[in-house]
Amino acid sequence: MTPPEWPNSLLIFGSGAIGVEFASFYATLGVKVTLIEMEKRILPIEDEEISALAARQFKKQGIDIRVGAKATELTSSAHGVSAMIDEGGRPDRLEASHAILALGIVGNVEDWRASASRSKEPRQD
Repeated sequence: MTPPEWPNSLLIFGSGAIGVEFASFYATLGVKVTLIEMEKRILPIEDEEISALAARQFKKQGIDIRVGAKATELTSSAHGVSAMIDEGGRPDRLEASHAILALGIVGNVEDWRASASRSKEPRQD
């Protein structure tokens, strides 16, 4: 995934494994990153200790982390993107050159075991 142009700043919605991976990658390369999560902590399905450790490290990298934040609006223009978020009743407008939506991504593995366990019958000619 190569973007058509390099972002100067980036809003990332969702802080699961994919969202935090993008956040860390772009922050390491000097992009100003804001990570926005509806839950009370990043990596919400991981252990709380892991989540807290990751949040500390990402803050040291300069990533702006917004937890308990609900996006109420996302618009784009020739200049970038603008998002309204609600952080526990406090509205805030965030702006960036680009945005990534890393929301609700679930692996598609329902039939994996069944198809992997099927053996093919030898052909009888």
